Amino acid sequence: MVPIDRPAAARLALTLLAAGFLWRLALALFLVPAWESAAGVGSTPDAYPLLARSIVEDGTLGYGEAGASPTTVRGPGFPLWLAPAVLVGGTDPRWMGVWGAIPGLLVGSLVGWLAALRHGRAAGWVAGGVALLHPLPSVISARAMGDDFYAALGAAGAIAWWTALRPGRSPWRWTAVSGALLAAVVLTRSSGLLVVAACVAFAVTLRGPGRAGPQAAPVLALVVLALAPAVVWSVRTSRLEGRPVFVHSLLFYNFWIGEGMDRYGPGDAPGGAWGRIVQETYARGGFATGETPQWYGTLEPREAARLEMALAAEALERIRTDPVGYSLRVAKGIGRFWFQAGTARRSAQYLAAVLPVLVLALVGSAVVLRTRDDLGRLFLLVLLLHDAAYAAVLPAARMSVQVYPELGYLAGAGAAIFAGIAAARFNRRYRR
Repeated sequence: MVPIDRPAAARLALTLLAAGFLWRLALALFLVPAWESAAGVGSTPDAYPLLARSIVEDGTLGYGEAGASPTTVRGPGFPLWLAPAVLVGGTDPRWMGVWGAIPGLLVGSLVGWLAALRHGRAAGWVAGGVALLHPLPSVISARAMGDDFYAALGAAGAIAWWTALRPGRSPWRWTAVSGALLAAVVLTRSSGLLVVAACVAFAVTLRGPGRAGPQAAPVLALVVLALAPAVVWSVRTSRLEGRPVFVHSLLFYNFWIGEGMDRYGPGDAPGGAWGRIVQETYARGGFATGETPQWYGTLEPREAARLEMALAAEALERIRTDPVGYSLRVAKGIGRFWFQAGTARRSAQYLAAVLPVLVLALVGSAVVLRTRDDLGRLFLLVLLLHDAAYAAVLPAARMSVQVYPELGYLAGAGAAIFAGIAAARFNRRYRR
């Protein structure tokens, strides 16, 4: 590891921030709209700007005239972030892409700064580069999809929690910061529970010089702060659907989409087997062919409940009757989480883009486990929990964006090893 002081690390982080801003600005304003036009696909595929506009204009989370209002198929976290931007500049997809990128830009540069301080200059460049410049999170952000936002707040919440538990400091201020950030993560997707679980497990197992072991009070405070807003929101969602729901619906819809992708695999462009998978999923949920919604956003809360309850029963039966087959599906999903897309060509592109990063992250994981890098260990735990959970439901590359800051940090730690080897060889050859 090549030592780097705080001013140098700060300059590195600012450079990364500037490069990331220019890159994502170009994507949101020019490159992604041009690609969407050429490919004949719509912008903002998850329709988050509609949800944000509904919050501003109607005071509810819904899709307005385009779908169900109110809706229970999404959480309010990302729409609440977009709502101020709607007030300022409307719902233009390009503006939404620019505004939606802000959390990822700030946290990506922070991750680069921390990696540089802990593992050296090469680690900082790679960590920040993966978080800010890798094409997958960058394009997701430019299309105003919520995964990069989730990733940024999840990583920031984990960093704040790591800071709260560092020796020699009062944990309460940073516990409050972490709890607020994690609350936003859980309100964005119910899978935010995985970040909360990783933070709790990290605190319970934390040992080392100057550490007194697990402290029940900060852990309890973190859990209450992180989950209280989600519980309040879930009361609203559960009343609308007439059944218990945590944050949002469609968990088992996603399960059967994952089953379909495993069964049919990625197909040819433009949509692969997507249409067939969706049709079969609705059929399993009790929808006749003529009743099949064009888009899940049109599902009224009671319709979403009917679909989910039927799909949940089917999922339990699928696992019960073929546990070996399901286990194999999950095992394959551990890898597919990083590159699976709707078409074979896109999956191959994602694999080519992420494989070098995964190799570096594998080496970096060994580094953080060996060197007592507590932040790296926490990041590794967050990453592994997401990989396993999505492998069991819907392994897809766009979901992996939710842990790209953590992936970048681990890849940076791995890159530092190779940078050290290269520097040693250079010194032996030219500085004898």
